Order: sequence, then C-alpha cells, then structure tokens
Amino acid sequence: TGRPAVDVIPNSRLAQVAASGKAEIGQLQEMNGVTRVVNRIPISAAGEVVGAIGQILFKEPEAIGRMHREMTQLRSQLAQTQRELDALREQQAGAGPGLLIGDSAPMQRLRREIDTVARLDVPVLILGESGTGKELVARAIHGASRAAQGKPLVSLNLAALPATLIESELFGHAAGAFTGSHRLGQAGKLEQAAGGTLFLDEVADIPMEMQVKLLRVLEDHMVERLGSRQAQRVDFRLVAATNRDIQALIDGGRFRLDLYYRLSGVVLRIPALGQRREDIPALLTHFVRGFCARNRVPVPEVASEVPRYLAERRWPGNVRQLRQKIEEALVFCDARVLRAADFARGEESAAAYGLSEPPLPYGEALDEAMNEAAIDAGAAAPADLREVAYEAVLQAIARHGGNKKRAAEQLRISRSHLYKLLERGARG
Repeated sequence: TGRPAVDVIPNSRLAQVAASGKAEIGQLQEMNGVTRVVNRIPISAAGEVVGAIGQILFKEPEAIGRMHREMTQLRSQLAQTQRELDALREQQAGAGPGLLIGDSAPMQRLRREIDTVARLDVPVLILGESGTGKELVARAIHGASRAAQGKPLVSLNLAALPATLIESELFGHAAGAFTGSHRLGQAGKLEQAAGGTLFLDEVADIPMEMQVKLLRVLEDHMVERLGSRQAQRVDFRLVAATNRDIQALIDGGRFRLDLYYRLSGVVLRIPALGQRREDIPALLTHFVRGFCARNRVPVPEVASEVPRYLAERRWPGNVRQLRQKIEEALVFCDARVLRAADFARGEESAAAYGLSEPPLPYGEALDEAMNEAAIDAGAAAPADLREVAYEAVLQAIARHGGNKKRAAEQLRISRSHLYKLLERGARG
C-alpha cells in the first residue's frame, strides 16, 4: 500500500481536494525548499470522489516568466512575418506600372504603354540598355494583366545558360531523355508559364537552331518535351527583352527576321538613366528605404547635397549601377546621415565608368538655352544648347530633392516651361 501524501509532502492539499471535489489549478507549493507550480485534481469513480492526484507543472515560478518571454518573442516574430507577408501580397496585388519609380516624362510614357499592352494578348519586346530595369517592366506588364492574375510569371535568362541546356530549360524533358535527366521527367519553362507570362531575358542570345524551335512554339503553342513524341498545347503571354541591337543581328544573319516579328507584337523602349535624371531623387529615396528595411536598420537622413551629387554623375550602368552605389554608401555611412562623401569610396575604379566626371558646363549659354519665347514660337535650338538647358533643369530638380516648382523658381522660369525643357531634352 502507498503512504499518505502528507507523509511525503507535509503541506499537501490533496486531502482537501479529495474532500471538496474541486480542482486547484496553477497553485504555488513549496516542496523541499523549492517553489513549484502544481495542479490538484480530484479522482471520481461511479459518480463519487475517491481521491485526488497532484501534477507538477513547473519546478519554479521563474520558468513561467521564461515561457512568457519566449511566447512574447514568438508572437513578435510571427507579427513581423505577417507584416512582411502582407507587404508582399500588397506589392503583388498592386503590381503593374506602379512598380516603376520616377515621374519623368519618359517614365510617364512608359507607364501608359504598359497599361495599354497589359490589357491585350500580344507579345512584347522590351529594348533597353543593361541595368535599365527590363525585368521590372516585364513584372509590371504581368502584374497589370487581368488575364494573368493568380498565374505564374516564369523568367529565363538565355544569356546565363550554355547553348546545350537552353532546349531542356525551355521545353523540359521526358523521363530518361538524357544522362542525368530527372527520372520522372521535368516540365520546362514553357509549360510552367501555362496561363501566365513567360519572360525571356536576353532573347537575342538564343542560338540559331533554338530560334527555329521557339518560332514554331510561338506559332502553334504546341510544346514537346525533349525525348518525347507527345506534344501538348500551352497558352502563355510572351515578354522578351534584350539590350542588343537586334536589327544589326538580323542584318548579320544571326537572328531570324520571322522570329523578330513574332516577338515584337509591341516594342517598349526603356529610357536610360541619363534620359531621366530628374527621377534620381525618387530612386535614391526608394533604394535607401529598401536597403534599410531589408537589413532592419534605421533609415538615415539624406544630406541635401546627395541628390545633386548623384544627378551630376554619369551612369553607364543605369539604375542597377545607381542602386549599387547607393547601397555601398549606406554600408559605410555613419548610420545617421548619408552624405555625398560616403559615395567617394572606390572613386578611383569608378572613374573608368565616368562617375567622377564633372557636370556639363552651362554658364552664360544658359540664358539663351532657357529662352522661353523662342521655344513657344517653335524655334529649334541647337543640340548643344538643348543639352545645356536639359542638364541645368536636371541639376536644379536634383538640388531641390525632386521638387519641380522650386527648381523652376531657382531657374527663374515657369513650371510649364520647365516641363517643356525636360520633354525637349528627353527627345534629344
């Protein structure tokens, strides 16, 4: 037989619980000099209380505090994850032309074009220099397309693949099609994009033999995996991009003219950063906030000279190069203020890309280039004067953090005239 509970635990309350039939949950009890959290639960049989049992939950109250702190931390992490997920969903729901940063005339035109083509089932060819954001434009088209809502955007960079792998990546392969192939077979990018959008980046790099096969798919939408004799119909929206001169490739016999016609239902041209310098302040803000959010660090104050400093540089690598330079400066700034001096790191190597070149001089020629009456009368200014005015306007906008009204006041011209100078300069 067992011993009475009070012989083992002198201050036990199990007898009282057995007598009352009422459980005592989460009670403190000292045993052998240690405070514990316990439950005391009555035991019933045939409708009568016949005893009670004790259960130790925690050996010391501090364990509850630790558990509470851990739960609080987990709730905080869950809330942060939920916020990030909500932001991602919001970004995807609002995907479209709004993804593009900048309010310059070239970017406004590009947004309008994206809105137009996104509603139509036509292939799109995106042309632009390296680093201008061709994939971002493809995502904007996909995001603005109602037909593609909830459907995948599948991307493939053709320049990043050896020629021997392009066919397998595009068309997929049947089981055992070649040594090292997936034993169950694998769907290619064409199949994966079913119902959605296929983005082929650097499409001008596709080998000639693959151009014929891609052309056939674009004509009949029938896809046959490598090593298979069965074809299936796949419907998708094609968006392609390149930074190369396709016409020169066609003239040189390295790109098929019929494939070009299939790809270029609509051609979108992305402006180089040099054609939209007034967007640099907005891009600066966007990249600073994005970098700090990703790294969970405070957003520094941006010194007033930074937008002007960046607008006066030349950016042959376009927005990609600008972003890299901004993020590098953020890494080495003092975390409170981002200054122009923070961008000087690596200036020697950057000089090869024109980053250290001074702004274009304009001096006394500015008055002639800014002549509002001449422009309103339709007079054609010489190209060098147009460049003078354009650079002056861009620098004024950058100096005032993107505020075009204040830039116009500094230049002593009307805001409408400032827009005319921007439009004329962007046209070159």
